[in-house]
Amino acid sequence: MAYPVFKDPSFQDKLVAHLVKDGVFLKTAATYLKSEDFKPLPKQQEGWPRWIIGSLALSYWDKYRAPVRKMLKVEVLDYIQKNRVGEFQAKKLLQYVRWIRKQSLEAGDALLDKVLDFKRQKARVNAIDQILQQQEEGTLTDQAMLDICKGVVETFSPNGTHAVDFLSQKQVDLRVERRLRQNQSFLTPLFLIDPLDILINSIRRGQVGLWTGPSGRGKSLALIHTALAYVLQGYTTVVISLEDTKEDVEDRFDAALTQMPIRKLGELEKTFRIRFKRMRRMLRKKLIVIDATDQECTLPWIESQLEDLRDKGILVDALVIDYDDEIKPPKKYKAEASSRRMEFADIYRGLRRLAAKWYLYLWTAAQTTRESEKEKFLTGRHLAEDISKKRKVTIMIGIGNGGDVSPEALYLWVDKHKNDKKQVGTYIISDMDRGVFYNREKTKKLLDRMRGQTV
Repeated sequence: MAYPVFKDPSFQDKLVAHLVKDGVFLKTAATYLKSEDFKPLPKQQEGWPRWIIGSLALSYWDKYRAPVRKMLKVEVLDYIQKNRVGEFQAKKLLQYVRWIRKQSLEAGDALLDKVLDFKRQKARVNAIDQILQQQEEGTLTDQAMLDICKGVVETFSPNGTHAVDFLSQKQVDLRVERRLRQNQSFLTPLFLIDPLDILINSIRRGQVGLWTGPSGRGKSLALIHTALAYVLQGYTTVVISLEDTKEDVEDRFDAALTQMPIRKLGELEKTFRIRFKRMRRMLRKKLIVIDATDQECTLPWIESQLEDLRDKGILVDALVIDYDDEIKPPKKYKAEASSRRMEFADIYRGLRRLAAKWYLYLWTAAQTTRESEKEKFLTGRHLAEDISKKRKVTIMIGIGNGGDVSPEALYLWVDKHKNDKKQVGTYIISDMDRGVFYNREKTKKLLDRMRGQTV
């Protein structure tokens, strides 16, 4: 069987780079790749660091369902200690770690196609060997031949599912180890809204979160805050603006980062530059803003943006869409009372699939009715157009009226949460002029004062 391409060192280096960094690639490739695939040929013993790193990356994904990324050095050091690796070999391993982390990612889909093609060829050869062996032994039946061929076809079918034996000891051990060792904050990044982080965890990868509120209540600021929170915690984040112009979005981000009034950004140029430079040092990943106000924004179009970025080697961790009403449905329904509801149902099903396929934290926002403007507790019944949105997201947080305690206050009500507490809420103080959704200092003072009054 021909496999020179698959065993080529440069090809395997590219594979290992994706295994270390690319969660989208891993979701499919880790099903088929094994540690032995990276074992060097007898004349390629210098490739053993690649073999070890590839094996560790696959093992990490198997345990935690996340790419090893920044934990790679930790995993390698742990491997060196447990296996008593010699000083020279340890140095080689750490050199390869530094080298592979610097490699750019490109052509992930092309690599995956090569992997699947190789595995298909190998599976076919193995299937033929099994059939011939059983034929020679006189044990080959029509059903046995059908099962062998069916196994090959179903394993590599594009519509196939990757089923596991949930009750098997291996799967139990993997789940236990994942829960024992996994860092909860890695799974669920913080909101960076202190009272909300105390109440609940946020969404995990592959899930959808929803901010809701009436017009002018701060939904866009909530999404901007969410995007900045992810970037501050080391997640590359894409913001797709569907309603507001590029200039408006840029001004809001600049104001939020520098804590300056939007109207003063142009007047106080030096102050802006100093504050922005200071804040930029704190941002640990990329923030990409896509102006889609002049686009026919559909789910396939959004996915094409993610594909373009991945082709450039930019792996997107979080996607923020402002906001749901501007997303075009997959198909238009006939003009009837329930047509918009059915369109939103299709949109939100598509968003869930998008988040799962691309291994993303996905947030968007939805409008509530005009009658909800004075309401403190915003729930599913206040949603405009389609209250079923609530059923299709992991978390729904309403931005209610907190005017009963302060003119600047908002009330965040967790109306729905699949994985944590719901029907809980907190006041926060915002500063709309500065594009600040959550003012930490003022919120703390408010909550301290309210606790004092309660006592």
